[in-house]
Amino acid sequence: MSQNYKLRFDQMKENNPGQSDSESQENDPTYYSGEGSIRNFCLVWKDGNMDDFPYSYVVHTQFRISEEKNTMIIELPSKLITLSGYGLTSLFLAFKKQLPQFIYQVDERYGEEAEMVVTDIQIEEKS
Repeated sequence: MSQNYKLRFDQMKENNPGQSDSESQENDPTYYSGEGSIRNFCLVWKDGNMDDFPYSYVVHTQFRISEEKNTMIIELPSKLITLSGYGLTSLFLAFKKQLPQFIYQVDERYGEEAEMVVTDIQIEEKS
C-alpha cells in the first residue's frame, strides 16, 4: 500500500505542514489549465426543466415595454426565445454584458412588480 502518503507529523518535522505530494490537475494534459471564456445562459422553468444556450449564438435581442408586462425577445439562428415578466429592464441590460447565467421562471403570484421577475418563457423553432 504505497500511495506516497506522508504523515502530518513528518510534514511538521520538515517544517512544511502544507506540503502535498499528490499531483495537481494542472500538470495533467487531459485537463485545461483554467476555465474557458465561453459563456452560456440557462433558462429554468417552474417545473425544473432547463435549456442551455451559448451567448455566442445570440443574433439579436429586443426589449419591449407594454401596459402590463415587459417582453424580452432573444433571437438565435434556429430559435426565438420570448421572456415575459415585470422589471425586465435590468435583465436586458445585464444580458447585453453576458452576465446572467440562469434565468428562472417564477409563478406570477409570487413575483412582485418592484423586482425583476420572468413569468413566462416561450421557445419557438424558426423556419
